[in-house]
Amino acid sequence: HFYKRFNFPSKMLKWKRFDLYLAGHFSSLGACVARSPGIFILVPLLITLLMGSGVQQFTYMSDVFYLFVPVDAKSIQDHSRLQEIFPENLTRHVRGSELRYHQLIDLLIVPMGGKSALSRDVWEEAALIAEAASNISVYSDGRRIGWRDLCVKFGGKCVDNTFLDLLLTTNLGNDVMANLSYPVMKDPEKDETFYPLMAHLGGVEEDDGIVTYAGAMRLIFMLDDTTRSMKKASLMWSNAMHHFIQKLKPKTSTISCFNPHDVEKELVDNIQTAFEDNFPLIVILVSAFTILNCMSTDWVRSKPIMGVVGLLCVILSAFSGFGLSLYLGFPWQAINVVVIFLLIGIGMDGIFLMLSAWSRSELVSRDLVTRMSITYSDASISLTITSLTNVLSFLVGATVPGFPCVQIFCVYAGISLIFNYFFIITVFGAFLAISGHMEHSNRHCLLLTKVKSKTVADQSSFFYKLFLAGGISQGDPDNPRDNKDEKIMLFFKDVVTPCLYFIPTKLFIFVIFGLYLATAVLGILGMEEGLELQNLATRDSPVVDHFSSENIYFKDHPYRIQIAILEELDYHDKVVQEQVLSLIYEMEQSKYITSNPKYRQSWLHEFLTVAEENFLIFNITTKDQFMTNLELFMEEADQLSTDVRFNEEGTDVKASRFFLQSARVDNPRAEMLMMTQLRQILTNYPFQVVVFNPNFYVFDQFLKVFNNTVICVLLCSIIMSIIILIFIPNRICVIWVTITVMSVEVGVVGFMSFWGIKLDVVSMIVLIMGIGFSVDFSAHVSYHYLAAEEGKAPIERLAHCLYALGPPILQGAATTVLSVLPLLRHQSYVIHTFSKMIFLVIALGLLHSLMLLPVLLTIFGPGSFGGSKKKKTDSVSNLLSPSNTTSLSETFIYKNGTDNCLRKQALTGDGKRRKHIPPEDVVKRNFANNVSDSEEESRKVSPTVNLHLSFFQPTESDTSEIVTEEENPFRGRASRAHSDSSYYSYQKRHLRRHMKPVVPKRQSVETFPEEKHDCSKQSFPSRLESIKHSLQHTNNNYQCFSYEKEGKENEGFDDNEVHNKSVLSTFKPMESPALDTSNRQGLKIVFVDHQAEEVQSDGGSDSFEEVELNGDDKMR
Repeated sequence: HFYKRFNFPSKMLKWKRFDLYLAGHFSSLGACVARSPGIFILVPLLITLLMGSGVQQFTYMSDVFYLFVPVDAKSIQDHSRLQEIFPENLTRHVRGSELRYHQLIDLLIVPMGGKSALSRDVWEEAALIAEAASNISVYSDGRRIGWRDLCVKFGGKCVDNTFLDLLLTTNLGNDVMANLSYPVMKDPEKDETFYPLMAHLGGVEEDDGIVTYAGAMRLIFMLDDTTRSMKKASLMWSNAMHHFIQKLKPKTSTISCFNPHDVEKELVDNIQTAFEDNFPLIVILVSAFTILNCMSTDWVRSKPIMGVVGLLCVILSAFSGFGLSLYLGFPWQAINVVVIFLLIGIGMDGIFLMLSAWSRSELVSRDLVTRMSITYSDASISLTITSLTNVLSFLVGATVPGFPCVQIFCVYAGISLIFNYFFIITVFGAFLAISGHMEHSNRHCLLLTKVKSKTVADQSSFFYKLFLAGGISQGDPDNPRDNKDEKIMLFFKDVVTPCLYFIPTKLFIFVIFGLYLATAVLGILGMEEGLELQNLATRDSPVVDHFSSENIYFKDHPYRIQIAILEELDYHDKVVQEQVLSLIYEMEQSKYITSNPKYRQSWLHEFLTVAEENFLIFNITTKDQFMTNLELFMEEADQLSTDVRFNEEGTDVKASRFFLQSARVDNPRAEMLMMTQLRQILTNYPFQVVVFNPNFYVFDQFLKVFNNTVICVLLCSIIMSIIILIFIPNRICVIWVTITVMSVEVGVVGFMSFWGIKLDVVSMIVLIMGIGFSVDFSAHVSYHYLAAEEGKAPIERLAHCLYALGPPILQGAATTVLSVLPLLRHQSYVIHTFSKMIFLVIALGLLHSLMLLPVLLTIFGPGSFGGSKKKKTDSVSNLLSPSNTTSLSETFIYKNGTDNCLRKQALTGDGKRRKHIPPEDVVKRNFANNVSDSEEESRKVSPTVNLHLSFFQPTESDTSEIVTEEENPFRGRASRAHSDSSYYSYQKRHLRRHMKPVVPKRQSVETFPEEKHDCSKQSFPSRLESIKHSLQHTNNNYQCFSYEKEGKENEGFDDNEVHNKSVLSTFKPMESPALDTSNRQGLKIVFVDHQAEEVQSDGGSDSFEEVELNGDDKMR
């Protein structure tokens, strides 16, 4: 009621320590879950069914050229501008004018035995394949459609593999096709026919323009898919051709077949097979590991079923998250399957945090409601930090403009993690309450029957002691044999902590850390970027073989580059002509573009040459003459006829284009540099010009992935720092956690290159996610290190921290690794990249959080010689954390070094202050009323409670052995007693805050060294005079005995206002409403100096004086 009447300091604490404010509300939630578990199971399941109905809105996106291309890529913008002025015309198709990937069949023929592709046998086999393709037809929309109907055309003829006509005109009777000109060959019989051999022969060796050797041959069948019906028929024809090639068994060569849309199918099959082959194994591994870690030698305290419940909560969260994402309009993509594996790893972290908090809550009480309150309060900060950091990391990935595949993935993962957080604090918590009731009833964790404790089962059989015994003994609840700590927790406390605090160990860790950073920087310098299309398929796919052959034989002149001037220019002007010719010349001087004029297609060069050679006919002296002759020239030059666009009046050229051929470009980095260099050249000219090739979509991915990754990582780091600062109000800890997170990211990026991983969209997703992982581990350690009691040595803080969080961090990391470890069996670059990156993030994050960060905190953190020496007795940061669940006494001390008006008023008998102190009989009457009120309220069972009564109705066997407890309910592990959880629905929860380290009651006796007589026999006035006399000699050191009760004096008390809920107490209704003073604490009057609140910021703290009224109790 003191907080209710004077709530200014209470509100101030809420703002200063958000973590305590949150923990207080979680404590209330834990009590609600304990009282009504049925509600917290039923409602989430109904929400899951509602969200899961989102599958009705299912839409599938598989276009890799949309998913893996940046939304702000320049190639997309250039495509739109070109489409307006130079739209594709597949009836007059010019090689290099494509603006997107079309349906096509690309065949690579590689001769066996290292023979040359110039062999006539190879050419004849290729001709047979081309003839067979021309005879393939499909039925679509009620009509028969063949190759001649589907092929792209120019001048009414199919643009296909006409170079094979050379079989009929050259080298007749020879075994080798000799005297072939390269790169373009003119037909010896048809003057106007040219064959671009550079597009069909690969691995070429030439001598003075004559091909002497070719390593492979390429056949291209490009299809018209401009309309919906044509697209459908083209897809059917491509599938038929693909099937034909798979059945073909040539004698002289090997053939690989590729369709750009095969990449989509390969990606889908890749992810689907990875899920089907590994998901059952992952579920079995994670379930087995979780169950094993939930087990102990105590068959009552073991929680194997809770491990299974935790895994089910993860699956439910994925189902709900996917359904809501579909409702929000985000399409499904193949790589979203990976979210399931990710959730299994991340989601189990929260499960282990809850189980660890439950285990440690027994240090305070064995009352169910109390333990659930402490469990939620203890795990609230760690669980919230884990979920919040991961969700915000994915939120950054979903909002930063980048790759659609990354944005969709992050939306699905982020929403699923939100549901995972919700299910842990509801469904899992409800089942934990049920499991806790079974534990308090001393029931076997699997058989659910009551069993004996280990001490009672000494005379039982070996089988009983090994597989059945557990819990505590009713006759001797404090027996150490029944109250052992978990070995892994003791290992971190007794072994790991001293080892990390050992000075040589610290030096060794710093040396290793320096070598680690140097190695990571070296790896970053050698990092490669970009996701190649073949990496979307499995390694044993035919697509991979095709790309391998292409990289070997067809990288000399792989790309036809289109340069388009999209601005109306006066090409008659000599200055403009020089600028355009200079542009083409400068591009041809690039090492990525061939300077051979035979590869160039330039209408301006051809027109000026013709005009110069025929100056009498092509007079271009005036602008009108120039435009008139240009129109005549474009009509005669079929191949160039589509390269110039005149304005409506025909007086100017509003746009024109040119084509160049790339030189050798044999790796993704060279492809990216070629594109960026050509774009850079364009910026030097005063007119609008673009450079384009359909492959630039992929190259833009190489270019953007680094920038987007850096932006996302920096944003995530800034957001994570803010989150850490909110939950960990200590700048030193925030600094070290931020440094640790950035160190993990640097290490992951650096070690990627050593493990053969490139910086691409897949690794980008994991790097974004890695920020959340790293913050999880580091923030947990820092928060619990800071949460240790003020005045403790660094080694004690570290022991407290690792004892509480070492096991759940290690277990969470292990489940995450186990959830991706089986994926390494799958032969896929995407899956391997994801698995390896997760392993790197977890391994480095674990090492940093359990080795480097503890060492840094012991040297520079709070309480260390490198930290602040200034002691603030009332600092908000010195409040005990809700997670500090050590055994606490009801007595604690607030000390104030300055004089206090409260003391003076107590000594002088100021009526204004004394009027708040009721007489002894009034206090006793109110206390008795409190008991009766509690009993009356306990009879009022709400409809909500009825939902769960079936879980916890005590049976006769449950209550027959209950021992009424008269001791302080807040006790250590060495003094556990039987639980009174059967009466939990009648219990009242009373919360208390404390701003100073707790001092046990037995220490308070030393405060009154002069009081040697028996105070219990004194009358109330005599005792009051004794207290006054004592206060005159205590030098302003006041005692506070906090014992909060309900009743008239506490009307309107809202326990949600209490911030520090780490100590909870409960009452069980008595059999009789009569006040039994022999078994109760002495009634106390508490003097509160409210004026002291005004000077709290100056270093003083609240001071309390207390007077006991029960004559049966001794003066403390």
